[in-house]
Amino acid sequence: MELGKHIKKGIWGFLDKSLPLIYGFGFVVIVMRVLDTEELGTYLLIQNILFLLIAIGSSFALQPMVKFSAETNDVEEIISTASFMYLSFIGIAILLFLSSMDFLGDFFNANQFSNFGIFLPIMLLVSYYRNIAVFFFQSKINVQKMFWTNASYFLMLLIFIGIFFQNKIYQNAYFLFYIHIICLIISSFTAFFLMPKNLRFKLFSLKKNKSLSKNFWDYGKFSSLATTSYTFYTQADSFVIASILNPSYVAIYAAARIFSRIYDVILQMLNTFLVPTSAKLSSEKQLTQLEIIAEKFIFIFSFFTICISIFFLFFADKIIFLFYGNRFSESIPILRIISIGGIFYPLIGVASSFLYGIGKMKEVFFTSFFTTVFGIIFLVVGTVFFGLNGSAFSYVLTAIFMSIGYTFVLIKFGKIKLSIIKILSKWKDIKNYLKKQIQL
Repeated sequence: MELGKHIKKGIWGFLDKSLPLIYGFGFVVIVMRVLDTEELGTYLLIQNILFLLIAIGSSFALQPMVKFSAETNDVEEIISTASFMYLSFIGIAILLFLSSMDFLGDFFNANQFSNFGIFLPIMLLVSYYRNIAVFFFQSKINVQKMFWTNASYFLMLLIFIGIFFQNKIYQNAYFLFYIHIICLIISSFTAFFLMPKNLRFKLFSLKKNKSLSKNFWDYGKFSSLATTSYTFYTQADSFVIASILNPSYVAIYAAARIFSRIYDVILQMLNTFLVPTSAKLSSEKQLTQLEIIAEKFIFIFSFFTICISIFFLFFADKIIFLFYGNRFSESIPILRIISIGGIFYPLIGVASSFLYGIGKMKEVFFTSFFTTVFGIIFLVVGTVFFGLNGSAFSYVLTAIFMSIGYTFVLIKFGKIKLSIIKILSKWKDIKNYLKKQIQL
């Protein structure tokens, strides 16, 4: 593939994956400046649990749909099976969460947990349609439809918060949850009209094909375990900090961590393009093409992340002051530390996405599990002995560990030969592309 084709698709992909980041910055400016620290910390805890449950359900039922739909145009039974399995997961997750709300509130030292937790099951249900649709659009690399589905959620959410939070009456977590529910419904309606007409109601049919269900299970059991362990780690900082310290410290850490979400945007962009692409090329036995794409993506995105990390290292104090004033000055060293970890995200993203697409789910699970275990150990030890700065250092160590682990597994089990020399040589592709653009 030519670099220009990657960049054209990448623009929509970047816009789509930037939506949570745009919302996050708006949340910082509008909400985090005014919401009570303990209430804010509890809100973030519940939001992180929601993200964790959606990630597990998606990897179990919807990630297999991406792989199998990318390989064929006959997708009706694939969508119906995915819908049945995803809804089944949601039902089980809701029952487990409701039965453990009081325990979770005590564990996280969050007095308001039960009051706010009742919103989580509602958000899981109303996000059902949009989540399935987004993964279907990903399987066909229809990034424009992914963007509009997600934009109708994140941008509407930001607009509503911006309007209503001008009034002190609405400056509370209860109203935030109400807005979330409304915007998830709007996003689901958007997804409904963006779906192909013949598939719009297939997401409600809930018919499962037995042989297809087995294929989903064989792929999804390792996919969900891998995603569970990794997603738990990504959300674990708030859980560990709340249990060892208290929810107020979650807010301080999140004030810095939210800026590092740009690295997550890059990770998600890589996943969006590379999982269906690698699945298709792998089924066609085009290993050479897979290696070329891997080398290009690693070089290009590593260049971007290094630039971003340098910016955070030198201007962390100015960034924190610009968005928070003097409220979260403790977050300055945290932002500087975690910016180092972001440098390793392109390696993690490319290697893990290729392994998902190729179908090496057992290897993905074991890699994710062991890196997560070490990551949690680093996080607990760092937080206990060094406080929030220790939490940030654990983020860097785990990122290094993950990049080494996933790259090793891709080379050994995925049979994708990566060379540092070949990766660095990809600067010529960027140079040639820029020359062509200048000539135009």
